Amino acid sequence: MTEFAVQFSRWVAAYLPDVHQGIAWVRVFNEVGKDNSGLLTFDQLKNVVRLKLKVSKQAFTDDELKVLWCALDEKDADSITQLDFGRFMKLAKGLFEHKAPKQFRHTSDVGEFHAHRDNTRSTRAVEELKERSNNTFLRQEVEAAGQALPTSDEVKALSRLFNTKMEAILGAGAKGWNRLFKDVDVDCSGLMTYDEFEQGIRQRLKLSLDEVSAVSLKALWCVLDGDDSGYIEQGEFQSFMQREVESTVTLDKRQQLLQNRARNQFAQYEAYVEREKLLDRHKSTVQTWKMRAELEAAGHPPLNDDAKRDLAVVFCKWLAAHDPADVTTAWLRLFRSVDSDSAGLLTYDELQRVVRSKFGITKKEFAETQLKMLWCAIDEDDSDTVQLVEFGRFVKRARGHFTRDESSATTPVAFRYAGMTRAVQIDVRVGSRAREMIEASMRPKIRALPRRRLEQDFAVLLMRTSYAVADELDFMPMDEFQKEQFLFRQREWDTYREKLPVMQGDLTDPAYFDFISFCQYASIASGMRRGRMIFEELIDANGTSVIVSRAPTLPQRNELLPEAHSIRVGDRLLNWMLERYDGVLRPVIPPTSSALPRAPVLVEGCQRVADIFTLNEFALTSTVTPLASGAGVAWTLVAPATLWGAQVLQLRGDEPKNDFEVMAVLAYLRRCGVPATSITRFEKGGTQVTHEIRWAPGFVVAA
Repeated sequence: MTEFAVQFSRWVAAYLPDVHQGIAWVRVFNEVGKDNSGLLTFDQLKNVVRLKLKVSKQAFTDDELKVLWCALDEKDADSITQLDFGRFMKLAKGLFEHKAPKQFRHTSDVGEFHAHRDNTRSTRAVEELKERSNNTFLRQEVEAAGQALPTSDEVKALSRLFNTKMEAILGAGAKGWNRLFKDVDVDCSGLMTYDEFEQGIRQRLKLSLDEVSAVSLKALWCVLDGDDSGYIEQGEFQSFMQREVESTVTLDKRQQLLQNRARNQFAQYEAYVEREKLLDRHKSTVQTWKMRAELEAAGHPPLNDDAKRDLAVVFCKWLAAHDPADVTTAWLRLFRSVDSDSAGLLTYDELQRVVRSKFGITKKEFAETQLKMLWCAIDEDDSDTVQLVEFGRFVKRARGHFTRDESSATTPVAFRYAGMTRAVQIDVRVGSRAREMIEASMRPKIRALPRRRLEQDFAVLLMRTSYAVADELDFMPMDEFQKEQFLFRQREWDTYREKLPVMQGDLTDPAYFDFISFCQYASIASGMRRGRMIFEELIDANGTSVIVSRAPTLPQRNELLPEAHSIRVGDRLLNWMLERYDGVLRPVIPPTSSALPRAPVLVEGCQRVADIFTLNEFALTSTVTPLASGAGVAWTLVAPATLWGAQVLQLRGDEPKNDFEVMAVLAYLRRCGVPATSITRFEKGGTQVTHEIRWAPGFVVAA
């Protein structure tokens, strides 16, 4: 591994000779994968070696490249973190010497670069190198200014100052340092450079030069980055931000805190055990994995997507005959009628009673083997129980293949599952395409539209706010969420990229923003459907984990999570607008009084929210008009930055959706004391979207 690290360092130094070699590799990887995932794949490593570093197969064969990857990806996760790769690069420290180009030298007495006499580079090149040298020569600048490195006590004093500011501004408690690190770690690499560190201190913590001078901040950085790698890890930053905790707490107090923490963790564990016992009481008498093994031993391979769809069609036929009132919600009524103890779970025994007793299907019509296959198709995760969302997802497989009108004609249809064919009388004509193909055919076309580039601050705000709120709702570990989003994006990327020439990571490109916000919200929706009340979450790069239990103040039912997410995101977007804009752009909040707000004031406020979205290039054009009834407004956007993604999320039935504009305007109305609802329509060939925002009657005065 050390030899690999030395060799890789030589290649990087040859490619970027003027960049601090501690962080040069980060820049190389950012050039090939600007996806902000913080993960590296084998393909990205290969692109770096072959395309960027120009290393031929003769110099470094594909087999050697695979050996290197296998050594890096020890866990067979098919990806590694940039932090892990940074630790790999550190193996070359002290074994590889890199000298700066002769045409530039650093004058320590003034802390500046000067071109050598034989330099033939342009003045612009000198300036670019000067800008890039901030991290490389911080120690020389500190020494040139006569500033000594801070002592241990001085570092602790700065830690206290930073924590005080952090609590006042972020108010995040013990996890505040983690939120601060994520805010400034733009590329999600798990590494912080000096530029990111300075941005966090100056912009997020709002520390002025009077409080901490520029040279003092650089001197502090030199202490934190003790190995001159050009960056610090998340764990190192955590150690600095929490270094004061131990010295300020007395022994008795510390023991008390540890005891309280132990009691809390034990209480969480007891709650977890009780929940597991409750789940055990609602599990099937036969385990699903054993059922699958028995079926395979009998010669029945696992079901493919077509077979699962056919089973869903058969089940919906029985369901429609049992409850013909409203087929679209019949499955929900069935689940609740069977779930008599309100556990939110369905077992195999209960499914068996439904098919045999409620539906009246005999073993001659549907054999026990087929019934077990039906259960295996529903319980895809082998948990021995089926939640409401899993049951609904299974029923959705029949969408597009079963209608009430077709149920009058009974046609013998071959019920297909892998390896077997059995004639079954059903009331529906079965299509031949898999569910994924149906969804793909129904998706809107991916096409280029004449849209202007988004304001970067605004695009980052929308994405980070959505992520931060998802983190706060505590429905799944965020390290697990990040990986799921990364894998989902990888699956969708090739198809999207074939239609549009977009660059990963460029949030200002509306086409890429449309794609990545879709991936983010599809992952959020998936995570919420499988939300857990108690889970273990990694909180830093050192493998430290905590047990997280969803607070009683948060939604306790997963189906309530999407609405809570939309409300919180909308409130934060509105707060940002109120802080950022004034004058004619600032949305007016009517004063709190006994008088109800007037409709013209609310229409004007909605218009200003729309103007802010348009000003930040969220849409090509944006128009707000009062409804004819006077009970709301219609907001029409042409080519918004979420046009394609919003339609696909609606098609998939995912909640919440990435309709940032709706979240913001509903937040504005709530702030005015007016509850409201929205309906969205996509018009004119899918290039225009209209939101009908209606406020509740009795809360607004017409004039």
